[in-house]
Amino acid sequence: MIKVVFLILNYYVTDVTEKAIKYIKENCDVEEYRIVVVDNDSPNHAYELLKQKYKNEPKIDIIKTDENIGFARGNNYGLRYSEMHYKPEFLVMMNSDLFIEEKRLYSKLKNEYEKSGFSVAGPHMITGDGNEKTNPFKTFIPTKKWFKYMIAKRKEEAFWARFGLYEKMCPFLRGRLYPKLGIFIPPKVPYLIRNDAAKQPHEQKMYNVALQGACFIFSRKYLDCYDGLNERTFLGGEELLLYIEMLMNDEVMVYMPEISTIHMVGASGKVSEKDSRKKHRRPEQFKESYELYKMALELIEQFEKVGKYQELYKGLDNSTYEWRQYIG
Repeated sequence: MIKVVFLILNYYVTDVTEKAIKYIKENCDVEEYRIVVVDNDSPNHAYELLKQKYKNEPKIDIIKTDENIGFARGNNYGLRYSEMHYKPEFLVMMNSDLFIEEKRLYSKLKNEYEKSGFSVAGPHMITGDGNEKTNPFKTFIPTKKWFKYMIAKRKEEAFWARFGLYEKMCPFLRGRLYPKLGIFIPPKVPYLIRNDAAKQPHEQKMYNVALQGACFIFSRKYLDCYDGLNERTFLGGEELLLYIEMLMNDEVMVYMPEISTIHMVGASGKVSEKDSRKKHRRPEQFKESYELYKMALELIEQFEKVGKYQELYKGLDNSTYEWRQYIG
């Protein structure tokens, strides 16, 4: 049985992907592994270059999509290929700009799985500029009120951005006018209480937090029950939808600070495109975010119909979570 499959979604860049492969080959602690690279129909012959480079390496498969099908569907394409050919014990779905330094990856995943039976795990990430706080990316549980608030917020932002007034009006309204009028107040949400013994938040193992999408590690338990990421997204938002689905189905997500990786933010096709959009606040950007929150709210309402939403919030442990006003 193959113990670990490393799934890398490639778009346009090849040198970064080659570096990610090099890290895996040097550091993987088992021989029973495979690397599956999915080229998302790059327009620059990246697929042909990678195929030629690794043609004599039996542990590396280079495959491609027929068109650019986005982040979620591109990764799912590779996940289904991996399931069809290898059925691994663990599948590491990673950006091409994520470099795995960890030399005991499999043994640590195996140990954690025996303890918690997790479905999805995420590693510690340090970025090129030394930031260690990118994972996990949310330490509170979203509520229906929070999603409704965010949908209204994004609608308002899109309105002002349409007239080029986002930077002027939104800080004024939220920082001064709304608090005075007592309207549009951010709701309270249950935040995870951090362990005071940890020197830094990223040093603390945390369960049922939202994990950064640059690396999801799926166990056999997840792979036997689910078919990958939500394909209604194209570029961004996968983390939030996965988080809600896992919470509502009582599946364990775990942040594992003992697994060391480097995330060169901006090197992969996904990240560089997202970063470029952040520099220019466009109405379309807020509309995309609005649609994501709408999808997430629909997902929660589906679970609400079968009683799972209510059970989640009734079962919150007061020693683990505290309700605080959302700031953001």
